[in-house]
Amino acid sequence: MKKYILINSIVLFIGLLIIIIMRNDSSILGGFIKLIGFSFTIVSGFLLILSFFGLKLNRLP
Repeated sequence: MKKYILINSIVLFIGLLIIIIMRNDSSILGGFIKLIGFSFTIVSGFLLILSFFGLKLNRLP
């Protein structure tokens, strides 16, 4: 369980770091990289919230 939380926290940090680094880039590639950062942040944040409630995706109804 701690490994699961650690990996999700690292992915959340990487997603936020990508968003911060690419903040001023207005090219198409920069937008795509920002989209990847947003998706990392949203997915790992959702999984971290689930893990705080003791749930995993295979236990959802």
